[in-house]
Amino acid sequence: MSLSRPSILCVCVSLCSLLAVGCWGGDTPELGDAYGVVTLDGEPVIDAKITFMPVDAGRASSARTDESGEYRMIYSLREYGARVGNHRVHISTAKTDELGKMVGETIPVFYRDGPGVPEVTVEGGWNEFNFELTTDH
Repeated sequence: MSLSRPSILCVCVSLCSLLAVGCWGGDTPELGDAYGVVTLDGEPVIDAKITFMPVDAGRASSARTDESGEYRMIYSLREYGARVGNHRVHISTAKTDELGKMVGETIPVFYRDGPGVPEVTVEGGWNEFNFELTTDH
């Protein structure tokens, strides 16, 4: 059985359309650009992972702090920002060692799993969220 040239063209166009929808399709929620600085006792927190977890269902955004403690949230490979709405903010410096154990956490438990876990409200446009953490908690 052989396919005619128009049939092959039709199949190719259909496959390309499906791939485009799969890779770029879907509705992106309203995002706000979120950025800021994380400090611990006044010093920049370097290479911390920041995660904005929506209080309602939805995809989280994440970022890593640079050598100045600065971060900018990333929603997806192609988009900066975080969903508009309320978020719980998780900040951690822990890494996994060669044995799979978490090591190197410098963020106090108060801010990671206690009453000090930050919450923010992301709005459309630019949102600056600075987290000034202290070890006396």
